[in-house]
Formats: sequence, structure tokens, C-alpha cells
Amino acid sequence: MNIEIFEIYHDGLKEKPLPMRGRGVAVLMPATDLAMALQTARRMMDFAGMACRIIIAHDAIRQGFIKTANMMAAALEAEFVAYVAQDALAGKDWLRLAHERITSAQAGLCGFNDGKFAGKLATFGLVRCSFAEAFYGQGRIFHEAYRTHRADEELTWLAHLAGQYCYAPEALLMEVDFRLQRPTNPDDTKLYLARKPLFPALVRSVKEALPALQPSK
Repeated sequence: MNIEIFEIYHDGLKEKPLPMRGRGVAVLMPATDLAMALQTARRMMDFAGMACRIIIAHDAIRQGFIKTANMMAAALEAEFVAYVAQDALAGKDWLRLAHERITSAQAGLCGFNDGKFAGKLATFGLVRCSFAEAFYGQGRIFHEAYRTHRADEELTWLAHLAGQYCYAPEALLMEVDFRLQRPTNPDDTKLYLARKPLFPALVRSVKEALPALQPSK
């Protein structure tokens, strides 16, 4: 296991991660505070309980969590991507437990125990990339029109509607934020509310394209 850091520039990535060719697990952390991200990533690595690559994407240009996550997911080409934040606190075997759950359930998305939503929302999640790509296109794990919020909520609902959502309650990964309420991007909320009524039709439209999931070997 190792921690890799990549810088985001206005014209994209000067250096790209080695692609994983549809194999393995990548932990993807868009970050604006590199020191905090490194501290978080070291704990994640020590507590992962399984082999993985931890990728810190330093978004110094502030292009947003969603665009950064999609950019790096496309470059990585992993089988699974765990989307996490720079201020997340990982519990023991957090990644192994979620990976075991998603593979045994043959699911497309597994929610971590974030200490907040009791599995109803994958604020941090382990996503099977082929599942997300069936909705959003090659290399994308989120809808690209979101900037910072609500993309995880959309992905969660699509997984629920497709019957491909699972939850790993023992896999602790929670945000350390001492603010009582973090402001939500109003444009992201507006987009989400406009798209939500379309989710059932969207699932039906891609039903044939959804991967026939099998437990990983």
C-alpha cells in the first residue's frame, strides 16, 4: 500500500497515476489542505486492512470535489474506488470490511458508517466503477454537473433503485467537522431536486447496461 499525491492544474494533470486496468481498489481523496490530507491518508493506510492505493488529488485551483474525483477516477481505471475526504476519520479495517460487503452482496455501491445517516446515504462510499459508469459514462463515478454536494446522494439513490446498494455498519469512516451545519452549495441542491424525479426512468434506461456483478476473486 502506498500514498500518492497528484497536483490539479488549470489545464489538467501534469502527471497521471498508473492505470489499474479494471483491477484493485483505489482510495480517492480530493483535497484542498495537503497537510490535513496526508495526516488523514496515513491513518487510512494503517487501518485499511487490505491492499489499496491511496490517491490524494490536491485541488489547489478549487475546481471542486466532483470534477476532481471524476478526473482521477478516469485516470486510475480501478475496479473499485472509495471516495473520501481530507477530514475523514477511519476505523480499524474500514476498507476491508466494506470491500468484503460489496463483493459478497454483488453490489454497485457500499456505504460506510459515517456516524450520521445510518447507512441511508453513502456520504463516503466504495463504488464499483462499472456501476457508476453505466449512468455517467466512462471514467465517471459522479454526475459531472455537480460541484461539491449532492452527487453522493444521487449515486446512493440510483444504487437503491437498481437494487445494488449495501451498507457496512462495521466499516467506520466519518467526517471530523466541528461545525454544526456545513452550508450546502445551492446550485448543487437545485440540480439534485431537478434530477431526482428522473432517477427511476434513468435506472430503467440503463438496466441492460448495468454490470452482471460477481464476487471478486
